[in-house]
Amino acid sequence: MFRFRLGFYGRLPGEARLELFDPIGRLRAVVWLGPELATLYLPSEKVYWQGESRVLTSEVFGQELRAGELLTILAGRWDYLASEDGWQLQHDDRGEVLAGERDGLRFTIKEKFSPGLVPKTVQFSSGDYTVRMRVLRVSFNRGQEPSLFNPALPPGVKQLGWKEMAGRWKK
Repeated sequence: MFRFRLGFYGRLPGEARLELFDPIGRLRAVVWLGPELATLYLPSEKVYWQGESRVLTSEVFGQELRAGELLTILAGRWDYLASEDGWQLQHDDRGEVLAGERDGLRFTIKEKFSPGLVPKTVQFSSGDYTVRMRVLRVSFNRGQEPSLFNPALPPGVKQLGWKEMAGRWKK
């Protein structure tokens, strides 16, 4: 099981920046997700990987989760997610979304920001994979600098292939 805290920035329809912190608050990784491409940067090791988004999300969630789908789950944009192919949403008596599932990939809302419908803690599961995300801060469509969603890597950072990177970033 992966456990991390998450700083999440999103811009609809499908750009996201995720900052992953370990349980004691150290920045472990920065992820830029786009509709097709992703970049994973490990600041402590000064290495990065760049490639197809589906490769990264499949490794994290057990199967592909498109950037737009992740964005709509973390934003609580259920109208959009319900229109995506194959998503089945589970609601409570008030009509609020509790969980959703598509092709064996399931998310469950554990906690929401108050007041509102935006999830604060979300658990994803698929097969043997379980990921619990606790969102520390959220920023949606707030006129951020365009560079926030474009990978900006410091000089001297080394690019790695996925096989080598996959072994490093899960530590």
